[in-house]
This record gives sequence, structure tokens and C-alpha cells, in this order.
Amino acid sequence: MKQLFADLGGSVRPLHWHIDTRVLRWIGHIARMKRDRLPRMLLTSWVPHPRPIGCPRMTYGRTIKKAMKRREEIWPGLPFNKPDNWTALTDAAQERLRQKHAKEARKHEIKMHTHWMTLAQDRGSWRTMIRGPEPETTRGGPAVRRARAQRSNHRHQHHHQPVHFQPAVTPQNYQQHAGNFNDMEGYAVHRNFDD
Repeated sequence: MKQLFADLGGSVRPLHWHIDTRVLRWIGHIARMKRDRLPRMLLTSWVPHPRPIGCPRMTYGRTIKKAMKRREEIWPGLPFNKPDNWTALTDAAQERLRQKHAKEARKHEIKMHTHWMTLAQDRGSWRTMIRGPEPETTRGGPAVRRARAQRSNHRHQHHHQPVHFQPAVTPQNYQQHAGNFNDMEGYAVHRNFDD
């Protein structure tokens, strides 16, 4: 497996990148929805009570947040800048600076909860942002050349016949399934399914 990735030369992205991209594309779509749409209402609602003991720790909301935090351009971090004289400070002074940073980090976290929704409003820039730069293309090693050769051979060897599907509901009885049908004179009759 290591040899395969070495042959591919960095042109393959990690699996978590693909998962995060799908999650972020969906969340961007939700953010652009109107507030009365059901998916938006479900994903932006919350229960005003603490979670019970033993509940799952990784929720869908936390998955989304984790995916966003991996993208610096969507959820920029707030680094802790140690002063030059950090080692000369007393433990109490260092603790005060840490607490001050923690307070700023909480404010920053709250700000980021709404910041990403502003970014997601522009679909084109959101998609560019979540996809990131494309990996560098290389000519590829032996594995890439073998895969290309197999694909080209496969295309030329198999000739698939088109598949003709029969609809489950044929046009003659479609209206009966829908609940309405025409009687012998052509009048529309509503069919009651309880009969």
C-alpha cells in the first residue's frame, strides 16, 4: 500500500479530506436555504437541556465543526502568543495570561459559529474554499500507468447494450394508482382507497 501511494506521488488526497468536503458542501447548501425549509430547521435547532449521561459524544454538529476547524480559511484559529519574557514570568502571571486567552478563545468560537454561514452564502467561493488547491499532477509512477492502461483497454473491449427498463406503473393504470381515473364516458372519478 505504501508503494502504491509513493507511485501516485501525492496526487491522492486523504480519506478524511473527501469526507470533510462532502460534509461542508452539504452544510453550505443548508446555509443558503430559506429558514422555513425542513433540513435547515433540523440542522439549526437544538434542545435547551443538557445531554443525558451516556449520550454519544460525536454528534453530527460536532462532526461539522471538526471538519470546519480543519480548514483554516473557514475557521481560523486563535493562536496563543507567548510574550518574549514567558519563562521569566511567575506561574501566577502565566496562568492569568492563559485564562485571558481562554476567554478570548471562547469569544472567538462564538464569532466563528456565525462567520462560516456568511462565507457559505456565496456558493462559488464556498466550493473553492472547501476544495482547496488541487494536488499537483504528476506523470505518475508504474501504478498510475497500469491503471490508465487498464481503463483504456476496458473501454475498448466491452460493448454494453442499452438497458430498457419497464416502468412499475404503466400509463394505462397510472391514474388508478394515483387515486383518480376516468370512467367509460371519460369523466374523472376519485377512487377512495378505503373501499
